[in-house]
Amino acid sequence: MNLNLNIDNNLQNKLKQLTDFFKNKKVVVAFSGGVDSGVLAYLSNKYAKETLLITEKSILYPIDEINEAKKFAEKYHIPHKIIERDPLKHELFRKNPLNR
Repeated sequence: MNLNLNIDNNLQNKLKQLTDFFKNKKVVVAFSGGVDSGVLAYLSNKYAKETLLITEKSILYPIDEINEAKKFAEKYHIPHKIIERDPLKHELFRKNPLNR
């Protein structure tokens, strides 16, 4: 099986725009530990002047996801802060209105 792993031109252009955007900047990434924020974290760490990952710890996120976020940050040597929050303290959050 022959897999073509070349990135198409459109994706290459988007990647270049993103890496150019990071250059010489201090970047904070809202980091869930998922694929999307993981790609941003990795590229930011590689191309930005500084990168800081922020992960919210609350009853809404399984502890396994927090641990995976920690492992990623440690693996790639990216500064990482975990902020504990209780979203249920916020009345508007608890109401969960349709116009959120």
